[in-house]
Amino acid sequence: MNLKEFILENLLDGEYVVVGFSSEEMEDEEYGISQYEAYEQAENIADMGGLNILGRMELSYVTISTEEIPKVVAALWISEGGDNFSFDLAVHPKYQNKGLSNKLIKMAISEYKYQKEAYGDDFKMEVDVVNPKLADILRTKYDFKIINNLGNGRVIMTMD
Repeated sequence: MNLKEFILENLLDGEYVVVGFSSEEMEDEEYGISQYEAYEQAENIADMGGLNILGRMELSYVTISTEEIPKVVAALWISEGGDNFSFDLAVHPKYQNKGLSNKLIKMAISEYKYQKEAYGDDFKMEVDVVNPKLADILRTKYDFKIINNLGNGRVIMTMD
């Protein structure tokens, strides 16, 4: 991690908090937002980004702004079951380009590695990426590879 990334990541810690969607903190509304509100706001962010969250995806983490009125500004859905691991990520347009996606990507990669230990080497990650900017971030920063180009900026990527 270079100095710029270190400073950016630590500055974000005071303005935003990443919370597990099913964690006690969400259940107790510790961050000033209920699970229901968080879910609705996350779904709205996905809709704004043109994401179609599939039924096998489960809302796993939300990034909450610690502004006067707390709100979800980014969300991560992780696949449940199946032969492969996948995730969907959405960041509210007003909060893009602030490094918020990086924390959620790291959470997804961590969860993938945990599941891969349980399922073995045949368990692979395949992510359907509809945002070319995100695809570039995954490729350059996290060493993802494009395995299928579906056109219109949409690609299937893997980390393996």
